[in-house]
Amino acid sequence: MRYPACEKLEIIRLVEGSHLLIRRTLDKLGIPRTTLYHWYDRYLSVGPEAQQLNASIRKNGISFGRASEAARAVQWQQMALASEAVLQALDHYTARGGGSRGARAICDADGGSLPQSVHGPLTDYRFRAERDEDKHHQLLLRLTKDGFEMTTRPNQPFDETAKSFFERDWPAWLTGGIYDLADGGDERW
Repeated sequence: MRYPACEKLEIIRLVEGSHLLIRRTLDKLGIPRTTLYHWYDRYLSVGPEAQQLNASIRKNGISFGRASEAARAVQWQQMALASEAVLQALDHYTARGGGSRGARAICDADGGSLPQSVHGPLTDYRFRAERDEDKHHQLLLRLTKDGFEMTTRPNQPFDETAKSFFERDWPAWLTGGIYDLADGGDERW
């Protein structure tokens, strides 16, 4: 059976989000594992497609029928650029062995991190942990006439005595620890 691209993506997301093993989820859906992996490889190849889309937009622009659609055309252009930027950064980072970072889990059959559940290890969801050396720098993207230029720079050091702010102290903000002064919470408030 042939599936449209939107359904393939939905199936990939369903399998990724399932609490079942990949094999069992695919069996329930009636989809062979090789088919899913083919779709997933295609899904990962969207980086070059994003580059082609942006090259086409730079060359031909985005047309619109009414003046009231001009803002939407700019929005589409910016969304296409942001998509390419995210894909380029992820490709750059993972190609150099980068692991999970922030809300992104980089699944890898050879990854050193194995999540656990009440039913035991989730071997199909093994992932790469973030490397210590990656914690000390950030990726920077700069749009040039030829595409995105990727560089890195060291993270700026945090002043631990400065007033609390969310980006630095988000675990304490989410758990309410910034208000727990008796247990060593943030006393700078």
